[in-house]
Amino acid sequence: MGRDASRERPLPATQSFENFITFWFSMALCDPGSFPNGPCIPVSDKNDPNRAGSAFLEMQFYPPGFSPFITKISCDLKHWCASLHINSLEVTEDGQLNPNCAETTNFAFIQKNGIPTGPPGFASLTEASFTPNDQTLLMNQGDHLRVTIMNVPGNFSGGVMTRIDDLTTGQSGFMIAHVAAVALLNEAKVLAHPASVDNLPTSAGKEDHVSMGMTGALKLRTIVEDAENVVAIELLAGGEGLEFRRPLKAGFGVERAFATLRSLVPRVDEDRVLSTDIERVAAAVRAGKFDSEGEAL
Repeated sequence: MGRDASRERPLPATQSFENFITFWFSMALCDPGSFPNGPCIPVSDKNDPNRAGSAFLEMQFYPPGFSPFITKISCDLKHWCASLHINSLEVTEDGQLNPNCAETTNFAFIQKNGIPTGPPGFASLTEASFTPNDQTLLMNQGDHLRVTIMNVPGNFSGGVMTRIDDLTTGQSGFMIAHVAAVALLNEAKVLAHPASVDNLPTSAGKEDHVSMGMTGALKLRTIVEDAENVVAIELLAGGEGLEFRRPLKAGFGVERAFATLRSLVPRVDEDRVLSTDIERVAAAVRAGKFDSEGEAL
């Protein structure tokens, strides 16, 4: 990771952060909500780049020496840190870049517990999103790293895990769950497009009244399944947040939901694939395990 700290010459010599603001590993992602806004096949080499919507994933690394990150480029004065970006290109119906927000960016630091420091979605980013905390993976000059970018096994929604293993210190960090949530929400928005707007004449051009009820119902079922997984991800993230607030207690309803959550999945105290946790909690949401007492839906 960069040069050994002992080789960083004292000021006024040029420092690492002055030579490279960041460098990154990257790959294209399937995203029908990004230009050219066409449907795409996840985990496939068969997509037509002129038709399939595509976002761009970047795992960015930031050198030390020029903090704070929110106004500069470093997490602190001594350590490297990293983040996950997913960038989409917004284009209006007339083919022009969206003047209000051409390139939407989802951002989260690579965290030891996998939980973003703040909201990662482009429409909900806050100062906390760009402020490292005690769970942000910090790396030293000269550390040897193993970087992984991979599909998460068992995650039908195409979740992507970005992970860093610091082979020198033995620490590791990752970011995945909220990326999957954003992908699910994007899919739901695409499916929410009314089925009826794409009608065609039938009966040799005599009629154009075709029931789209079944098509709409199938899309709605997928949206509901996506929502169940998004709620499951939020419950998992909220549960980890409560763990860090112990021994303080939340309200009765929150503690009841937390107890239900912990009866299904354990705390994330070491790196593990989260797809099984998400599926288990989503099934409990579907079964009404988190409904208020006497208010089952």
